[in-house]
Amino acid sequence: MFVWGNQDATVGRMAAENTADFVTGPYRFAELGGINHFVTDEAPGAFTGLLLAHLAEHGGTTARQPASKGWAILDSNQ
Repeated sequence: MFVWGNQDATVGRMAAENTADFVTGPYRFAELGGINHFVTDEAPGAFTGLLLAHLAEHGGTTARQPASKGWAILDSNQ
């Protein structure tokens, strides 16, 4: 899940939206209007609601990324 504030001066729309190209697990892009880079500080209620909904839908999913890219292998079933 990527939660992006559309007033983010650090991460532009194209970069935020193209993140999906690098995710192999369940993914959702959520845009929050009027929010800057620090989404969890500026909109904690909205972020928490999105995160809980995502976890409820995908909480048991195992995400695996290639170790050759230096990414960790995450397994929520351990």
